[in-house]
Amino acid sequence: MHPEPIKKLIEYFTRLPGIGPRQAARFAYTLLDEDEATIKGFGEALADIAGSIERCGECHRTIQKDLSENSKCETCRTDKMEALLVVEKDQDLETIAKSGTWNNGFHVLGGTVSLMNEKTRVTERIRSLHKRINERTKAHSPLEVVLATSTTTEGDATALYIERVLEPFLLNGKVKVTRLARGISTGTEMEFADPQTLTNAIKDRK
Repeated sequence: MHPEPIKKLIEYFTRLPGIGPRQAARFAYTLLDEDEATIKGFGEALADIAGSIERCGECHRTIQKDLSENSKCETCRTDKMEALLVVEKDQDLETIAKSGTWNNGFHVLGGTVSLMNEKTRVTERIRSLHKRINERTKAHSPLEVVLATSTTTEGDATALYIERVLEPFLLNGKVKVTRLARGISTGTEMEFADPQTLTNAIKDRK
């Protein structure tokens, strides 16, 4: 039986994607064997995230807290976007940003749509995407929405779900929805795609 503090730590680790109870217990006991300064540093790093990092109120990417800028990232504050690239997670955004092939807006879903439970963080952010597009197309020219979800079953299901949600905008010509070219192998998560393949997939989107 785990001591109560270890048990609590294991429960928190299992909330991370892909981490089961056994691996979570390994993490917890590994931390226990570290020196006191390392353990305190780990706790301080977590506290620092909670106190200094937030998500952009529009695209949901992570940003430093800055109340003077209305909780928007620099890209969303420019209001010059001609297209939005929809990605599953922050790591995908960073991978694409490093490739240097995209200089428009992003929208971070926070994962993929769950087929078992539609009311999730992802569906909330898809509703947020719908709201962004609705507000933007009232005063701007047609907007391109590029679906850059992973080429997995879950990623494809999420892309189809978004297309269905955006169908009214497609019918009135206010939005053009494209998807990345299939230079990225089926089953590949976006964050692991190499820069050249990713560049070609973005350029050849359709």
